Amino acid sequence: MKASLDSELAALEKMNVPQLKAKYEEVFNEPARSGNKVWLFKRCAWGVQARALGGLPERARRRALEIANDMDLRMKA
Repeated sequence: MKASLDSELAALEKMNVPQLKAKYEEVFNEPARSGNKVWLFKRCAWGVQARALGGLPERARRRALEIANDMDLRMKA
């Protein structure tokens, strides 16, 4: 598994922006809104790793949602 993950990440490094956008859409099932190569690479790499390694545990997801819901967000400057 590690070898295939390493090879997939190495392939991402060699992709151009249109290829990374296509990979982003494949990984996240939505079109990329950015054309920044570095950002696309990082997001795709994170998505590929999360898919391969299982992502966040359900407990961590719930806790993150609790924190987000409890935050007082400033709507205006």
